[in-house]
Amino acid sequence: MTASGPPDRDTTQRIVDAYCARVAELLEAEPEPVLAKAAEGLARMAPHCHPKLIERWRAALALPPAALAAFLRSSAPQAREQRRNHPFAGQLPERERQAIVRQVWHGDGSV
Repeated sequence: MTASGPPDRDTTQRIVDAYCARVAELLEAEPEPVLAKAAEGLARMAPHCHPKLIERWRAALALPPAALAAFLRSSAPQAREQRRNHPFAGQLPERERQAIVRQVWHGDGSV
């Protein structure tokens, strides 16, 4: 893959995983604003996503923050698949989000 073409599914998954891992850090540091923004994100997602996905995210967001953070870092296939459509858009400043994308795209995928 080159930087000029679209990312493949694997690269996209690594970007999502890195983004969600960073959100997990924010969640552990200060859960209330992260959860409030995630609830808003889930409300925006609801009209456009399958109801089962929305229900899974409602259940995940109801977990204690430490458990949700663990889910956001989990390498389990179900967790990784669910994170492909997550309610955490806008949790990171745009510069930080772009830095994650660049590091995964050009680096070894660790952030």
